[in-house]
Amino acid sequence: MREFLKCLWKRSEGAAALEFALVSIPMMLITIGIIEFAFALFQWNTAEKATQFGVRRAVVSAPVAEGINTYNGKTNSNEWGDEPMPDFANSIVVCNGATTQCSNGFTFSSAAHNRIVTKMQEIFPLVAANNVVVEYAPMGLGFVGRCGAVPSVTVRLQNMSYDFIVIDSLLNLVGGPGAASIAMPSFTATMVGEDLNTTSGVSPCV
Repeated sequence: MREFLKCLWKRSEGAAALEFALVSIPMMLITIGIIEFAFALFQWNTAEKATQFGVRRAVVSAPVAEGINTYNGKTNSNEWGDEPMPDFANSIVVCNGATTQCSNGFTFSSAAHNRIVTKMQEIFPLVAANNVVVEYAPMGLGFVGRCGAVPSVTVRLQNMSYDFIVIDSLLNLVGGPGAASIAMPSFTATMVGEDLNTTSGVSPCV
């Protein structure tokens, strides 16, 4: 028996196959991880580009906060265009797709919001209406009684996550915690409002 074990110890047939089996498993996992994280990074970049397209659509569409594009800034002490445009509601107006509400008493326009979301979905189909927030910030541009306020418009894409595909399947095979995912950061893009008009009407400044 001792001689057999000595002989077996000296034999080297199949060593390469065994070494390959030991090395291939971690190499495959590393390769899969690289692919998964590369695809996650691709989705992050796509989400950022979708946000840029969304704000571009927002500045040339009717505002989600109804009435901002017709705000004239008139007060009892100033009825006509002698003074710069005052802040509407004295603060930023936030329109959240998750709550379908706008702050500072403005009415949320689902049609205007969906128009922005639809454009973003052309770039990144995973975007949903509840992921998109549109903000209108007063800049003091324009004059009382004419042309309307000229706000800066910010589109924010938030609460997005990337769900792993292969890694998630492997976790389920070994009784893991379930879906593996990475929370994406919020993506924002800002532009100065243009006509804020979905239709190609005549500018009030003409």
